[in-house]
This record gives sequence, structure tokens and C-alpha cells, in this order.
Amino acid sequence: MIFMRFDRETLDLGPFAFFGAEPGKPLPDITGMKVGKHTKGNAHGVKAERLNIRTIPLSKFEKLNSIQEVVTRLFGESRQRSPKRHKNDESLRNERP
Repeated sequence: MIFMRFDRETLDLGPFAFFGAEPGKPLPDITGMKVGKHTKGNAHGVKAERLNIRTIPLSKFEKLNSIQEVVTRLFGESRQRSPKRHKNDESLRNERP
């Protein structure tokens, strides 16, 4: 899960908050966290619990300062590879006179 903040005047993005695990790993256990409730009450004003929803405190999130940090947390460290060339790439064609 990612929270994204932005500057209202400039619309610059960041900081970000990340809750999750390493790429390919299961999410952290949230079963012990507070159960979410409906935003509207019933006829008696009671807000029923939403058993499949959990409220995750912001303190459980990791602060990330850039979109590159977000990408790294989501997909892991990048490995620089040379770009693949498409068969129609002009640089691959043999020009014949």
C-alpha cells in the first residue's frame, strides 16, 4: 500500500509512505490490527464493523522520499541491462547501395 502526498501549490509529489514487503514476499500480517468500520451508521447510528478491512496506523508505514525509492520497494533493485532492439530498428538494417 502506498500513500502519496503532494504540494498543493506546485503539485510536486512526495513524500510517500509504503506498507508492504519485499518483492515476491507476502504482505505483513494485519490480522491483529484494528477492524475498520462503515462510515455511515445504521438507523440507530451504529457503525458496523467491516471484518475484511483493517486500519493500518501510519507509524507502520516506511517513509520514502522519491518515486525512485517507491519503484525500488515495489520491484526491487534495478539491474541495468542494455535496451533490447526491435527487429525494425533502423540501426539494425543493412543498407545496400
